[in-house]
Amino acid sequence: MTRKPIILVVGAVIIFLVGGLAYTYAESPYFKLGRQMKEAREGANSQKVVARVNGKSITAGEYAVHMATQADSHKQLGLPAPSKKDIINLLAKGILVQEEASKRGIKVTDAEVQAYINEQRRSIEEIPAENNQVYIEGLKGQGLTEDEYWSSKETFEGYKSNLIEGELRKQFIGEATTQQDMEKAQGQYDAFMEDLLKKAEVEILDSE
Repeated sequence: MTRKPIILVVGAVIIFLVGGLAYTYAESPYFKLGRQMKEAREGANSQKVVARVNGKSITAGEYAVHMATQADSHKQLGLPAPSKKDIINLLAKGILVQEEASKRGIKVTDAEVQAYINEQRRSIEEIPAENNQVYIEGLKGQGLTEDEYWSSKETFEGYKSNLIEGELRKQFIGEATTQQDMEKAQGQYDAFMEDLLKKAEVEILDSE
């Protein structure tokens, strides 16, 4: 039986946990990463607009949070550090997913989001502490208690976006049941998102 992935939203960044281990965070300095994310969100220039996607703003805080987490995961995987364009494209796709879902009439209720959050919290808190440092130390680094994290607007919006993207993916996966069919459907979804990105109006405002 395949264990259902556990999803943790950290600073609006989606992290997948299975069996209590973070895919991309093994042996990473969780507390330091959490502190970097806190500083990025609360910095003096955090609300400065650094890019726009179809007229929607990406702030310096959003960019810095994603850069910190992606740089850490790339390091753990032995990959080159992400570029600014990589991060802007990642954030742009998040915006485009929500736009496309809206066009298709995809919606989730607040009750569905809260139920999903409750399910994820139960799953994460069942993981032994020694295998759950991305959660425990990450929250400490951000200066958050568990209750503060799970009740925050940022967490709610992060899980809501994740649920909406899941519903959009389902429209591509359809009735696929075999691994081969699911991989093909995932490839079609990825190609669709790349096409949306190419057609989008992406404006990078800050050259730094």
